[in-house]
Amino acid sequence: MSSYISTDAAICNLQKAIRVYEDIKYPNLIEMLEYFRFDDLYAAVFKWVDGECLFEHWNFEKYANNKSMIPPRNRFCQLTFQKKTESI
Repeated sequence: MSSYISTDAAICNLQKAIRVYEDIKYPNLIEMLEYFRFDDLYAAVFKWVDGECLFEHWNFEKYANNKSMIPPRNRFCQLTFQKKTESI
């Protein structure tokens, strides 16, 4: 199943998301450095951090094909309550 929205709608969605991201600014969220229009597109630039995404939708197959690898979300879920609360 695929989805399509126009470039204008995608830009509008990103701009709305940027406003929400600014409203929920929190020390443990990745810092947004800037956002800007680029030709017919729109970009948001974030500070680079070393880490893993808890929802690696682009890697589902990698984990399905190698059962010895535990996806980041599953590893996070296995942490103690104390460790989870330290991350937020």
